[in-house]
Amino acid sequence: MRWITNLKNNSKLMFTVLMPMLGLLYFSIVTIIEQLRNDDLNSLFL
Repeated sequence: MRWITNLKNNSKLMFTVLMPMLGLLYFSIVTIIEQLRNDDLNSLFL
């Protein structure tokens, strides 16, 4: 983790903000895809 200490403050801030945002985006997309698949399966059984 030495590479973090070598970064400038601006880069550290960007890294600190972007990582949780990317995680949130990933889980949001997974949830949307899961709901779309469930809706497709429910429409088949009706």
